[in-house]
Amino acid sequence: MASGQRVLLLFTALVLLVPSRPSWVTLPDRLGARAEKVQRSQMKESFASKASGAAEGEGRRGLLAAALAFGFVGAAQAASARILRVTPTKEYPDGLPISKEIAIPDLAPEELERRRKTPASEVKTEKWYKLGKRGFNAHCSQCHLKSREQDGGLRQLPENLLSLENFEKRGGVDENRIQYAIRYGQKRMGGFAQDCGEMNDDFRMMCATNPVLDEQTLADIQDFIMNIAYTTDWKGTYP
Repeated sequence: MASGQRVLLLFTALVLLVPSRPSWVTLPDRLGARAEKVQRSQMKESFASKASGAAEGEGRRGLLAAALAFGFVGAAQAASARILRVTPTKEYPDGLPISKEIAIPDLAPEELERRRKTPASEVKTEKWYKLGKRGFNAHCSQCHLKSREQDGGLRQLPENLLSLENFEKRGGVDENRIQYAIRYGQKRMGGFAQDCGEMNDDFRMMCATNPVLDEQTLADIQDFIMNIAYTTDWKGTYP
C-alpha cells in the first residue's frame, strides 16, 4: 500500500474514533448544560410553588369574599325588618309600596331593638325620641291616650291606647301593620305619608284630613310609640 493511502486511512480512523469536539472542549459545555438544566428545574419548582401559593391565596381570598358577601346579604336581609310590605298586587308585585324616591334607609336590627327595649328615661334626650314624641303629641294624641290614667272622654277610648295588650287583641305586635296604619290610615284614622293617596281610593277621607309628614318623622313616631309600649306600657307620664 502506498504511503499516501496509509496516511489517508489513518486520518479517517482518527476522525471516526475522536469526537467532533475534543473532551477538553466539551466538558465545560456539558457542565454548563447540566447546571442550566438544574437551574431550569429549580425555576420550574419555584414557579410551581409560587403559583400554588397564589392559587391558595386566591382561594382564601375567594372564600373570604364569599363569606363577607354572605354576611352582607344576611345583614341586609336582617336590616330590612321594618321595610313595609303589603300583599303583592299588579301595581306592587314585590309587595313594596314605598317608592325609592322617598324611602329612607332602614335601621340595623340591633339599633331597632335598642330603640324598642331601652328604658325611655335613658333615651329621652336622643333626637329620634324627642322628634317622635313631638310628632305623637302633635298628630296622634288627639285620638290615642297618652297614658293609662288619662281620661280621654268619648274620643280617646281605652281601646285606642297603643299598648301591647291592645296590639295583641288586634292580631299581635305586627310592626308592619302598625307602620301601614300610620302611613295610609285605618278605618276612621287617616294616613300621614306622602304616598297615602296611592294606597287609598278614597283620598278625601283617608289622606286629606291629616298633614303630610316626611319619612323620618313617620319612622321616629313609630319608634317612640313602640318604645313607650315596651318600656312603660303607657303607665304614668312618659319622659
